[in-house]
Amino acid sequence: MKQYAFIIKNGFLVDPANDRKGIYDIAVDQDGFIAEIGKTITANALEIIDAEGLIVAPGIIDCHMHASSAYGGPLAHRMLAKAGVVTAVDLGGPIDDTLSIAHDYGCGLNMAFLQTVKPGETIRNTNPQRDEIEKLLDNTLNAGGIGFKVLGGHFPLTPEGTETVFTTAHEHGAYMAFHAGTLATGSNLDGLKEAAELASGKRLHLAHINSYCRGNILPAEEEAEEALRILEQNPNIQSESYLARINGLSGRCTGGKPESTGTQAALAIRGYEQSTQGMRDAIKDGWCQVNAPIGGTIIQLDAQSGLEFWEERHQLKQSVAVSFAINPPATRIRLASAKGKNGAFIINAISTDGGGIPRNDQVEKGLALVRAEVFNIQEYIHKVSTAPAQMLGLSNKGHLAEGADADISILCLNTLQPKMTLGKGRIIMQDGVIHGHGTTVLTTDKGQQQLRAKGFNKIQTTDLSEKPFLRTLSD
Repeated sequence: MKQYAFIIKNGFLVDPANDRKGIYDIAVDQDGFIAEIGKTITANALEIIDAEGLIVAPGIIDCHMHASSAYGGPLAHRMLAKAGVVTAVDLGGPIDDTLSIAHDYGCGLNMAFLQTVKPGETIRNTNPQRDEIEKLLDNTLNAGGIGFKVLGGHFPLTPEGTETVFTTAHEHGAYMAFHAGTLATGSNLDGLKEAAELASGKRLHLAHINSYCRGNILPAEEEAEEALRILEQNPNIQSESYLARINGLSGRCTGGKPESTGTQAALAIRGYEQSTQGMRDAIKDGWCQVNAPIGGTIIQLDAQSGLEFWEERHQLKQSVAVSFAINPPATRIRLASAKGKNGAFIINAISTDGGGIPRNDQVEKGLALVRAEVFNIQEYIHKVSTAPAQMLGLSNKGHLAEGADADISILCLNTLQPKMTLGKGRIIMQDGVIHGHGTTVLTTDKGQQQLRAKGFNKIQTTDLSEKPFLRTLSD
């Protein structure tokens, strides 16, 4: 008789991609694939997992998080694993940094990596030319990344430079993510409108739609409706929103002001000077919250402790992450749940923009919306697993058909917490205890050689010539 690695019994299976919902057993073979699904599986297994009263779903995918040295670094992996995430995309880079951390501190997650397109760091200036972007893309793909992220809301480029990056990535089939904003606009509704124009006819992942609906131009609720209208009219753009009240920014100051234009804007909302002293004042008053590593995780410090930590980092010219409670509740719920005329969600996925930023709440806040009947459990799983897998071109993830990767999240609707996660048939987390180690890098066929040279032995590749990323129904 065959022997499986695991049989998960008695759980409430939710698999929207295969239109399956109900009490089922799931068998996982010893190679890490879904081997069998049935009402009652009687085969032998090395371990039986009783999931009675729990939701069993395809592994949660956070398609926008950060795990660089500037945002939690090693702790980001632990925070994601404890939050029930199985697969994650680092949307910040730089990839030399994020890959190094993933190699040394991985907790068993699948991860894909984007390279930041940042003036003075990965490119020369704010108006990059095609040859420079071509070279950066080639280096990125060879290093194991899957594409680019333009941090327009923090380190903006010219509109022309931004469009050059979009065009280059699109023509090569690389992944292209964008925090909206250029030197002509900002991280607001105008920036979102401009993004749609610059991306015309090109595939784009437009990050955290929340960021453009904070009442900077119109009342926040009106901005959300306008953002939804624009996205529905531009199906080449795929997007995500998050559910946290706080944002996540760099608190580093140089030349007497915050380096990030996003941080400057957050100070201005409450009338603080867009300066180093303005940062101090905002931290003292509690408007700006400082994120710091404490007890194996990242937490938000109280005002006094936060100011002391920030001053220490500032004097050492080191990075420090900060947050502002800037996202209105009404727009968070509206953006997560809005559907278009075709009945599909206008915003494809729910992400966190978390990782090392303490807002890894896809499970906690997402299941709360299920309990509040904002959407049903199938729709929730679609937004945190099925849709992100499609965005990433991961045909073997985001569902639980026989032969699929055994990436599984087991969730408790009563406690709003993850109970267990498996990645390719290996336990990542169980009851808050992390068992996973290493990182499986999701890359293209161009990245294997350098990744193996860096010591990665778990790699899943995608054929870039098939242009698998950010496909739409019309592709």
